[in-house]
Amino acid sequence: HRPVDEDGAPSARPGGARKVALDETKLVKKKFKAKPETEQEMIDCAKLLSVQELGTVAAMPRVMNFGEVCVRSVNKRSFSVVNDLPQSVLVAVSPGCEELKETSPQAQVIPAGGVAGFDITLCAQEPQEMHQLVTYVINEAHAFKFQVVAEVVPVVVEIEPASLLMSFPESSTEAELSEVVKLRNPGNAAAIYKWVVPSGVAFTVEPPAGEIPPFGVGEAIVTFRPAHGATNDAILAVLAEGADVSVEPPQLHCVGENEEPRVAFAEKNLEFGNVAVGVARDRVATMKNTGSCPAIFWVEHRIAGVKVNPERGRVLPGATQDFQVTLLANSPQVYDERRHFLTVCVRGGRSTRLPISAATVVPDVVLQEDEYDFGQVTVGSTMRTRVTLENRGVIP
Repeated sequence: HRPVDEDGAPSARPGGARKVALDETKLVKKKFKAKPETEQEMIDCAKLLSVQELGTVAAMPRVMNFGEVCVRSVNKRSFSVVNDLPQSVLVAVSPGCEELKETSPQAQVIPAGGVAGFDITLCAQEPQEMHQLVTYVINEAHAFKFQVVAEVVPVVVEIEPASLLMSFPESSTEAELSEVVKLRNPGNAAAIYKWVVPSGVAFTVEPPAGEIPPFGVGEAIVTFRPAHGATNDAILAVLAEGADVSVEPPQLHCVGENEEPRVAFAEKNLEFGNVAVGVARDRVATMKNTGSCPAIFWVEHRIAGVKVNPERGRVLPGATQDFQVTLLANSPQVYDERRHFLTVCVRGGRSTRLPISAATVVPDVVLQEDEYDFGQVTVGSTMRTRVTLENRGVIP
């Protein structure tokens, strides 16, 4: 086997191989055949070479340093062999470890004067300081080694900023507030991640999972939607595949500022009575802010044929808000106060409901007379008779 220098790399062989400037980060596209095919190639590749002849077959680099790479990333470097002999040689590479098993090709017949490139492929599943000797054999008889070095590190996702303080503008009547955070991937492997959001908090994240390309930046939208009983202070975490499980995952501390208002309807229910189909009827409902802070509200529309104005707004402490509730149905229907409610949601507080009762009916009007006899009528004259309409329904 080839001797090793003090730095752990195989020492160079003496000889007359020409010096070729090759960049190991640039792969050699052209690959030669994997085994000898012609009679002359078989003779050449079975020949034992002298020390002087071996000196004209140069291999480089002696130390292949991948630097810092992430677990599960695929990294390639070129191991080059220059053949300055007047005949072909067969060179085979044996990686010898799981992390380098995707190295290709395994062997090449390098013609006289040719330069071959072997794609040394590193893909490690665990963090490690890697120092691996790789064997290459010339003509199945002369074995030498070179060293592969790498620092394999876990996948890392960085959250920027690390904390959010979310507060609604004074003029806002929106139910929720959103901010964008950046997710950075400083490594050379794609970071596949998912958010972990505790239950019972007032925060959500979109998208809940994703993938950040190597050295890339992703975005997430954090939404604060205050609700009664939901926590306004929470720690959200990002779990990435291939991350170091022995340390805490990156975290985002979210704090939302919102007071808890209280509101209530003045009425116990809203009665419309009997209403004709296709005819609008209005009622007024009054909601009072019984708390000590402004109440931001919006109306949930869940009842067919019922419209409410205004649909959203603000009520100051101690003040009231009138709602115009319009019932306009296109078909007969019964609105049961046990199942139909005007629901008003309040940002950060309990929603309040007002039962609605009504019946929309089709008018039932008939003619009392079975027939109308005008007797003899002169052409061109006008004759009138009385018609009696009877309302058999429950509405005017």
